[in-house]
Amino acid sequence: MVEDDAFLEDHQSRARCIRCGDEKFQPYHRCESCRFEPQNDDLVKSVYLSVWRYEDADKQAHWAEALKVLTKDEIVHFTFASEEMKRLHTFVGDLVKTGGRHFWFVGIPLIAAIMGLTWAVFAKTF
Repeated sequence: MVEDDAFLEDHQSRARCIRCGDEKFQPYHRCESCRFEPQNDDLVKSVYLSVWRYEDADKQAHWAEALKVLTKDEIVHFTFASEEMKRLHTFVGDLVKTGGRHFWFVGIPLIAAIMGLTWAVFAKTF
């Protein structure tokens, strides 16, 4: 499972910055070194250069080791396989869509409920 990262050593990076090659904790995080924040196709490339490229823990562990030994220069000049990029583009796109739907179906009703409770409490106090 993707959430289970027990194969990683303490403080081992889970991703590399596609712009400068430095280590990051997550592929969607802004790089602390160069301040690059991946979006769109760059986010897909960032997922490619992270352990989250795979869902299988064994593959994640193997890829984590490969990412650890690549130099910053090798990361910056990395050649992305087109078929894997297509797969990850679909994967990342599905995550983004699911996140958006989650907000509309859970976030908006939750905000409405909080506003309703707040109104009820304030209406009774005044």
